[in-house]
Amino acid sequence: MATVYLEPLNDSLRAIPAHWRPSSPPLFVDGAPTRDDVEIAVALLKDLAVSDRESYLWHGGADLLARLRARLEA
Repeated sequence: MATVYLEPLNDSLRAIPAHWRPSSPPLFVDGAPTRDDVEIAVALLKDLAVSDRESYLWHGGADLLARLRARLEA
């Protein structure tokens, strides 16, 4: 089981222009993700898509969501 790290941008990162921001942190830390971890990440990412579009895009947006869904289908 891994830790799912998917948080909204904090104020200090929001202050940096989008093209200069550091990349988002790894999505899974502390081990290999289980199917449950991937499902949690999908749910959190879908929530960000609705509640905080800027954070959603920073984490990888639709591309990341597609990759996570592909892992669930494999």
